[in-house]
Amino acid sequence: MVEEKDIKHNKQVFLFELDSVRKTDEEIIYGQKMLFDEIVRNGNVVVLTYNQLIDSRGFFSLINNPEMYEYLMYLFDNGYIKISQYGSIRTVAQYVLESIEKNLNSTKETFLYSALPVRSNQKYLLDLMKRSLMYSDFTEIDEYISGQNTELNKLFKHAGGEMTDVDIKSSIEILKQLRQFMKLTLDVSHNPAIYNPPRKIEQYNDITFRFILTEVVFNMKNMKHVEMWSKAIQILKDINKQIDKNIMSRTIWHQKLYEHRNDNDASYYQYAEAIVDLCYNYRQELSIYNISKHYNTKELEEFKTKRIAPTFTADFLNRLEQDWNDGKNAGLRYLQDETNEINLFHDFKSLPNWKVGLSILNVVQNAKYEEDKLYSYETNYNHQRKERMLKTISALIALILVCVLYVVVGTLLEIIIGDIQDFSMSHATLSRILQYDFLKNFIWVLLFVLIGDYAVNGIQKVLQFIPLFHHLPEISLDTKEAFQTLYSAIKDIYFIATHKVKDQYLNESILHIFEQKNTQEQITIPLPYEIKEYMKLYNQTDNELFKGKDLLSKEELNHGHVLREYALEHGIKMGLAYKSSYHMMLVDLVKDKHNNIFAYERVTNTVNKGAIVVVVKKQDKYILLNQYRHSMGKEQWCFPRGYGEVGIKAVDNVRKEVKEELNADIVCEPKALGQVVADSGLCGTLVDVYLAQIAQYDLKDDYEGIHDIKEVTEEELYNMNINDGFTLAALTLLKKGQ
Repeated sequence: MVEEKDIKHNKQVFLFELDSVRKTDEEIIYGQKMLFDEIVRNGNVVVLTYNQLIDSRGFFSLINNPEMYEYLMYLFDNGYIKISQYGSIRTVAQYVLESIEKNLNSTKETFLYSALPVRSNQKYLLDLMKRSLMYSDFTEIDEYISGQNTELNKLFKHAGGEMTDVDIKSSIEILKQLRQFMKLTLDVSHNPAIYNPPRKIEQYNDITFRFILTEVVFNMKNMKHVEMWSKAIQILKDINKQIDKNIMSRTIWHQKLYEHRNDNDASYYQYAEAIVDLCYNYRQELSIYNISKHYNTKELEEFKTKRIAPTFTADFLNRLEQDWNDGKNAGLRYLQDETNEINLFHDFKSLPNWKVGLSILNVVQNAKYEEDKLYSYETNYNHQRKERMLKTISALIALILVCVLYVVVGTLLEIIIGDIQDFSMSHATLSRILQYDFLKNFIWVLLFVLIGDYAVNGIQKVLQFIPLFHHLPEISLDTKEAFQTLYSAIKDIYFIATHKVKDQYLNESILHIFEQKNTQEQITIPLPYEIKEYMKLYNQTDNELFKGKDLLSKEELNHGHVLREYALEHGIKMGLAYKSSYHMMLVDLVKDKHNNIFAYERVTNTVNKGAIVVVVKKQDKYILLNQYRHSMGKEQWCFPRGYGEVGIKAVDNVRKEVKEELNADIVCEPKALGQVVADSGLCGTLVDVYLAQIAQYDLKDDYEGIHDIKEVTEEELYNMNINDGFTLAALTLLKKGQ
């Protein structure tokens, strides 16, 4: 057993109650109460993830209240709240900018942050946010807010849609909210002391969100809610079969649950989502450096071999019971469609009294977190809480005594000065001196400083020898200020003594369990967006794009930093230089047989499989399209062809393209003729060539630049002046197959 005297009681904690999906008023109030409880009553440090701060209705609402914003910044600046760094993300500003960059570089509408009143396809608005954050410049957004710039319709335009009139008042309110959000982003990004260093990913990389859910939780038994548990787990097992094993995001699980929800069995799907959210939070907690947990992490590390996790299981089921709360307001908390509409929280009166909390923190400073071992949250919890309470009340009582003492000294000083003044009236010489305002003021100030300062300094020196008075704030001899401080301290004691304390969640199955201090990850230099996206592609398992023997290996690329260095030295863009729905331009680093390294550009289809060329026949004649090609600036004769699409096999794509371009149905199974590469010096995409028979077709005038359709015999086909590479390659394969 660990002795209490050997433990520093303060801990770093991660609060599940601040999860970004907890958006109802009741959840926000509860989360803030837990935050207050940990910081003020327990003396702990709360560590947030980027997601908790940025994508939370609670925090977004709080920062739009000036008073709450001031309180939050105090907690950040004084180390009571920290933000966990992750991977190569150093600051909140970098985290937000990378999300904005991702959406600006996407042609599709991608989910951004549910807490922000901006959609991912509002490109002009996102670009304004990007410029404001990159240059720490709010003058442009202020022009919109003040009415100097009136192009609100364009600013709020959805990409790909027509400009529509927007409500000016609501649009300006949204801009004010976004401005405050960006102000917080920059404020917390400029102070490195706010950040908790990232944990070395090798320490927890195998314990993924997917592993916790499908390996650990799927094997649990919930004896309290047997039917609810078994049906929810079966729903999740069915969804698990539909999700790629490499996908670790919980968003896809939310989407699948929302899509497959059944109104008759809604509670089972809601319960399933509560399970998913818990698993996600455990993974988040594991990624944070030096967090005290409610379970023994070694159970998860050894689960693959031992298949038991008693303290984790107890913790999970207890938390689930607490979160589910018998399904109260489940319809408002779970199975919600994704939206970027924000409904600000306004019930600030129900939040903890942070003004009192900050007053208490001013007189009771938290100890520095310097543990080499991570004790469980439950370790000496009751002793820690009791000690903190006594320390707080003692410090406030000490403050009251000091205030009373200062009031007494101030009053005595005024009496002494009054006596001196009376004495001067009965002595002619002293009276003549004091008739000059300058001399009178000088003497009064001299007496006040000598008597007052010596008295106050003497009191402070005496109090320094008493531990109880070490951290008390300095109080001047001003009687009014002393009375104000006295009144505030009495109020704080009343608050501490009478305020109802929320029972903190504890896991009774764990006591005095600890792990070695986590290993800190060294944050590397952030990579440009195009190199990060390139490395995501590179690290995908079985990605045919990176099988070339001349490519640098994963070790040689050093997580992409070699690409960054080459780009800087040669003044070129490396990585995923461009991406659309159809093409990607990759700039690789390759090496020749002498190991000389150089950049090589290539273009590949965005969907690398399923692209097709179709040799279409109607009876004994071949069908050719006269199609305009922008790259050439003129028409050319060619066979129908199409890009690959996600989830569509090549043979199915043949039917799709023939239907779209000829409005024709294929009468029998298409015949595979082989594969071709259009230009292997630039593009390495393999395109499948098929032969297909149709009975009838229609000209869809100007569909994809198609101006004419021609039926030709085989002899006419081979005698035509055809210069389309795909068509010529298809003819070669056709001849070879005949």
